[in-house]
Amino acid sequence: MVAVASHEAIDGSGERLRQAALELFSQDGYHGVSLRRLANVVGLLPGSLYHHFEGKQELLFELIEDYELEVLQLFKAAGGKRPFWQTPRGLLEDYLALVQAQRASAQVAHHEFRHLNPMQQTRIRTIRRQQVQALSAVLRCEGREQSLALVGLAQLLLALPPAQADDAVASGVAGLIVALVRP
Repeated sequence: MVAVASHEAIDGSGERLRQAALELFSQDGYHGVSLRRLANVVGLLPGSLYHHFEGKQELLFELIEDYELEVLQLFKAAGGKRPFWQTPRGLLEDYLALVQAQRASAQVAHHEFRHLNPMQQTRIRTIRRQQVQALSAVLRCEGREQSLALVGLAQLLLALPPAQADDAVASGVAGLIVALVRP
């Protein structure tokens, strides 16, 4: 394993492989991408892919997990960054900026989740529940629990398809959150 890690550090093949897989999965879907095609895109032999991951499904899982953990980190970090009255809108803007910057990751996480095995799906669902909990914690108003509407809105936000994560959605949903949070 050490040899693989140092080889990847030298030539970046592991990261190139992940980026190529992400782009291909987002364009053609999980079933539309073969390992042979992925290997050709990054200039590797198909058999050498297994030095980087156990299989196509494991690679998909790693890509989705990395993205979902990044969203979770964003939500967890949001609480102390801004004054309370700016937090919901700012957090939403940060989230939508992340989705736009990582559109392929967001799309793969949203659309290709169904191709994970049951254990992998359970792990991703756990992370997504943690996201909702972290987002709900940010939306608490001066020690009061947020209304059911805010919890529902948090869940809706996490379920938005990446194609809908544009400025109009950001503005509309952010305004709604602020209106619900302010007394």
